[in-house]
Amino acid sequence: MSLKESLEKINNIFGISISFAKANFKLRNEGSYLGILWYLLEPILFLVILLTIRGVTSQGNIKYYPVYLFLGLIMYNFFMSVTSASTTAIQSKGKFVKNMTLQRESLVLSTPIQFIFSHIAELIVLTILMIYYHVGIVNLIYYPFIFLFLLIFTTGASFMLATLGVFINDIKNIWPVFMKILWFATPIFYAVNNKGLIGSLNYLNPLTHFMNIAREVIIYNQLPNLRGCILVVSVSIIFLFLGIKIFNKYKVRFAEEV
Repeated sequence: MSLKESLEKINNIFGISISFAKANFKLRNEGSYLGILWYLLEPILFLVILLTIRGVTSQGNIKYYPVYLFLGLIMYNFFMSVTSASTTAIQSKGKFVKNMTLQRESLVLSTPIQFIFSHIAELIVLTILMIYYHVGIVNLIYYPFIFLFLLIFTTGASFMLATLGVFINDIKNIWPVFMKILWFATPIFYAVNNKGLIGSLNYLNPLTHFMNIAREVIIYNQLPNLRGCILVVSVSIIFLFLGIKIFNKYKVRFAEEV
């Protein structure tokens, strides 16, 4: 395949992905009184609940805790929403999968694109929180660069989960359970722990490093840890490579399974 043909194929995939994402976004909000506000309901409710019970959390030593908490919430929420939806991205679209002219990658890529729309709305809320708590908003200009690698990492995981979802029907039930465990293994509402089991889980959890870098740069105006940056970039690229490789290996069998 020539370079021109490859670029045309990529352009076609992204074009169809954006169309699917827009359609899914409109479908989810169709007939809803609150519309896009439903996307914000979960992180805002969690923020309120966790701030209400903050006496039982380790937030005492965390400066600008509400902003710290909400930034972690929306990053985790993006990863959770995209990957959870990806478990049925192929399985739930059988009629499209059997269309031989459709690039099946677009069925997976449409999911992270769809949730980018709601993530932008969450960032508006984050900006309001930062202004309220007197956290300089100028460093938000760095967030797109951090989010780019979170998006790459999440997309790689989505390709893996979409493929697994075709062959293992229970993955759509198993993944939400795993995400509940990941919620406690990710320093969303507490400070990073460097000791014991929690500390080990924090270090092995890629989301920890994404959140650390985002908080250091955006909230605390600090240079991020170099080792954390290298880990984030490496893991993101590896996950995307493995996800696409696994997807391409098994996509010829999708039409038989759905």
